[in-house]
Formats: sequence, structure tokens, C-alpha cells
Amino acid sequence: MKKFLILACMLFAAAFSFAQNAKSAGVTDSDVKSWAKNLNSIKTEFEDAGLDSEDASSISAKQKAQAEKILQKYGIAGPGSVEKYAMITQCATVVYAESQMDAQSIAMMKAMGLDPLAALKTNINEKDYKVVSANSKAVIAAMDGYEDNTSVAAEEDDDEFDTGDLAVQQYKKYYQPQIDEMNEDTKYIRDLYEKLSKAKGDCGILYKDSDKQHASGYKKAESKNRTIFIYSGDSLESIDENDKYSDGCRAGMEGKIDPRKKDFTLDFAWIEASLDEDEIRSMNGAFAAIAKKKITKSLKFKLKSFEYYELAANYKDYSHGTGVEYIITTNEGLVIHLWGLSSFDGNAYESKTGIKGLDDVDISWYAEND
Repeated sequence: MKKFLILACMLFAAAFSFAQNAKSAGVTDSDVKSWAKNLNSIKTEFEDAGLDSEDASSISAKQKAQAEKILQKYGIAGPGSVEKYAMITQCATVVYAESQMDAQSIAMMKAMGLDPLAALKTNINEKDYKVVSANSKAVIAAMDGYEDNTSVAAEEDDDEFDTGDLAVQQYKKYYQPQIDEMNEDTKYIRDLYEKLSKAKGDCGILYKDSDKQHASGYKKAESKNRTIFIYSGDSLESIDENDKYSDGCRAGMEGKIDPRKKDFTLDFAWIEASLDEDEIRSMNGAFAAIAKKKITKSLKFKLKSFEYYELAANYKDYSHGTGVEYIITTNEGLVIHLWGLSSFDGNAYESKTGIKGLDDVDISWYAEND
């Protein structure tokens, strides 16, 4: 783990209780130089005196005088030596953190209105920070040489935590609304997959409601060996998980039903969006913060029956066009009704898909002759 985050975890509490309102502690250039020069010695004397150098808020009013004496001994002038020590520690953590991030990554995040170190800057005073930052070389050296008592095992665990954690938090705040919106766009297809896998029963003949005026003219006929294509959303071929820089096509369903065959398959695909934490942590200057994964699913059905109804050619009001309805019944219980009405000149067309349990289903279809 980068050293500053060990220190940040240990020393954050020391700064928090005194910098809650981000008031200046009156830190001077001399105070910072003394802090940097004597950081390990201060820690040792605090521990010998039974004081917690890593949590200044635990120092009682009675102990404060002793803490002030130690700090003043090492050049952090009073009054308010404890408050200065806490503020310098907090500011030094930010200075060190900034030194561990490459300039390109920082510039990129700031251009997006993100501050990867915002959480650490919340409770520091700007005036005090400028004084500490002006001594950055000495501060960074002091933190590099800081002696902590963290066990080897703990340090190995801490190695998994990096400045990237702070960046991930900031990027999540920025990108999560976009990720939610992307996944909302694919919700219909995802839900359609779940609903079709459970759908059973018959919704009833469609033309009786959809074409009431001519309903009596529909008669059962031969299917004419037509192949039915049903689809919803985007073409499956156009859905590409590698298209990281554009939303593109995101979700779709396709199926082909041949009445001469005993089974058919409905294929689904959608893009699942999430925050790409690995890319953010790499901070290589050319990453996509949003990860996209293509999910593919299929539902297989056995064809039980295939019925075809059409508006009879000799119907008294046949001039309005042609009407047809296909009824596909499966062994699994799914029944699909496909109704369509078209004018002779091809300028008008209506269609509807009916499946029990799916209201206002957004599935389109068309039939082709062999």
C-alpha cells in the first residue's frame, strides 16, 4: 500500500476533532519544518507518556498540557500546539496523496469536475494547507520515513487499498446516474426474457378486438408455409460490448418460427453497464470509467401447433385490405398471437402481438413466403 494511506487511516482522527469547522490553527512555516523533522520523535514521546499520537481527540484536558509541552519541545510553537499538530498532519496527508498521483490523472479528473482527494480536504484550512504545501519536499520525506507499528500481515492487506479507492468514490458519484440510465434502457428486454420464460396460457384471438368491423370475415386457413420472424429492440448483431465510447445498440430479442419444424428459439442480448473500478485504479490516461458487458440468453420452445387465420377474399368489405392472425402454441405453455392488417397498396399497416400476462407487449413481427 502507498505509505500515505497507512498514515491517512491512522492520523485522520487526530485532525478531525480540531478541524471540523476548517478554522485556521495558525500554522507557521517553522511549525511545519519542526513537524517534518521530528515526526517520529513526537510519536515516541507521546507513546512513552501514554498519549495517543494517532488520535489527538483522545487527549484529555489534563493530558493536553503534557502534549503541548512535548510538541513545543520539538518546535511546534504554542499556544495551540496540539491543534497545529493535528492540522499539519491532515494537510500533510493531502500533500503526500497528491505526490503519489500522476499529473495526467489529476488533470483528467479535475477537467471532469472531480476531486479524488475531496474526502481528505473536507476538514483542512486553506491558509494552513498553503503553509504545509510550501514545505512539500520535507513533508513527503517525513511521511516516507514515518515509523508505524502496523504488522506485516496488515500492511500486506493494506497493499490492496490505494489512491484508486478515493478516485473510485469520486467517479461513482459522477458516473452512477449514467450507469443507472443505461441499465434502465435495457430493462424492457431483460424483463421480457424473464416474463416469456414464465408465460403460460392463451390471451385470446386478437382480430376480434383489433379488427371488430371485419371480425366475421376471418377464417382459418392453411399457413402457406410462411416463416415468422419476431423481434424487439435492437438487432442482436449490432449489440457490441466493445463499443465503450458510445451507447450504440444496447438490447434486443429475435426469434424465427417455422411451422414445419418442431421447435424454435428466442434469442436475447443486452449490455450491462457498471463502474469499471480496475480501469479507474489504473489511471492510465485513456480509460473508460464505464464497463460494458454483453449478456446473451435464449429460450427454447417445442412447437405444439401453428394456426393461421385470414380475412376471406370474398368478404363483403374486403376492399380495406388484408387481415391475418397467426397463433403459435408451445408444449411449454407459451401461446403467441400475431395479428396484422395491411392495405392493398402497402401504404397502411397495423400489427399487434398478444401474450397472456404481458400487457402492451412491444414485440414486432413479419412473415415471409418460402
